[in-house]
This record gives sequence, C-alpha cells and structure tokens, in this order.
Amino acid sequence: MYHIAVKGVQQGPVSEAEVREKIARGELQPTDLCWREGWAEWKRVDAAFPSAAGAVPPPLAPAVGAANPFTGTPKRCGLATVSLVCGICTFVLFPLFFVFMIPAIVCGHVAQSRIKKAKGALVGGGMALAGLIMGYMGVAVVPVAGLMAVMAVPAFQKVRMNSINATMNNDARQIAAAAQQYFLENDLKRVEIGYDSATGAVSGPLAEYIKQLAKGYTTFPTELTAEGGFELAHPTAGPPRAYDADGQRQY
Repeated sequence: MYHIAVKGVQQGPVSEAEVREKIARGELQPTDLCWREGWAEWKRVDAAFPSAAGAVPPPLAPAVGAANPFTGTPKRCGLATVSLVCGICTFVLFPLFFVFMIPAIVCGHVAQSRIKKAKGALVGGGMALAGLIMGYMGVAVVPVAGLMAVMAVPAFQKVRMNSINATMNNDARQIAAAAQQYFLENDLKRVEIGYDSATGAVSGPLAEYIKQLAKGYTTFPTELTAEGGFELAHPTAGPPRAYDADGQRQY
C-alpha cells in the first residue's frame, strides 16, 4: 500500500493500481511524492513509477456502429405527414374512416422508426404520433359503430314497417271511398278495378277517383261491391290484410 502527497497534502493508504490510475488521470503529477513501507524516505512519483510518469492514455475508440450526430438542416419525414393526414381523414370523413385508419397507423410507426434512425436528419415525430393516436382511435370506433349499426337495424325495420302499414291503410281508404262515390253517383252496387303493380296506377271506372296508389301490391281486388270487403297484400308487410267496404282494417 502507498501513501501519496499531492501538493503537500498527504493521502492514503492506496493500492498501486489506484496510484497508477491517478497518474493516468493527471491527478498525481510526476513531481508529487509517494511512500510505502520499507522505504527510508519519500520518493518522487516519476522515480517510483518511471513507466507511468508522463504517460498519456490513448483516445477512446468510437463505439462500433455509433453514428455521428447530424449537423445539417433536418428534413420533414414524408410518412409522418401522410400519417397525420390519414389520421385527420379518419374523423373528418367518418363514414369512410376504415379506409384511412390503417394507413395512419402503418405510416406513423414507419415514420417514427425512420426518424429515430436518422439521428436528427429527419423531423416530424409529433406529426407521426398524432397520426398514430387518431388511427388507433379509429380502430376503437369500429366495435362501437358496429354495435350502433346492430341496434339501428331493428329500429329501421320497425319504422319501415310502420310506414308500409300507414300506406296500405291509406290506400284501402282511397279504394273504398272511390268505390262508394262511384256507387252513389251511378246507382250501382258493383265495379271493376284495375291496378298496375309496377307503377301503382289504377285503371277502370275508379281511375278518375284515385290518382295514385303504392307500388308492388301482390294481392289487390279486381272487383268491389257496395257491402263487401277486399284484401291488400305487400311483400314487405306479411300476410294479406282484410278491409271492409269503408276501408277499415279487419285483420
């Protein structure tokens, strides 16, 4: 073990390895003193360690694969811009959000990777991150939109069915009222009626009383009587519906 004196201040004990490290770091100068057990007096460092005195450590080799820092003007990463634009379109063009959310995510990840490897030569990490966030938010919306669609289908069908019911009931009242008016004006009890399912147009004596009916009836009366009823059927409304001579629904 050694004792050392740096600028007249004694330190130690320290090992020989520590002494050599201090010499290499310049903490211990050649003119400083050192002493160890068995020596009659203190010695100069350069005398006790001639091989280490004045030695200068070689420069550190650069780490393998380390890239020099970029010192030029950085460029914006194009994929970061694409990611941001697609992310915005995910919400602005909502019905088509599924078209843009995947490109927003893919371009965002690739852009972040390229920016990291560029070591300052590329910028746009914030844009890529924003695109990623909006893209993943679009992915999160998919199950919500699907659930809303599932819930909306029965409601839509109910509204559509109610609309068809109202239309059929209204057409039945038109047919009955036209027949009763015809019977009253002509003192008759029976009248023929024609119907074109493709256009909803009525032909025959009642054409002047009825302007238009709904299209697509699969069951329609060919003759009406003053006391008898009739049936109407539509492919979207289920079984035929019976109406009395006044156009009131029976079943």
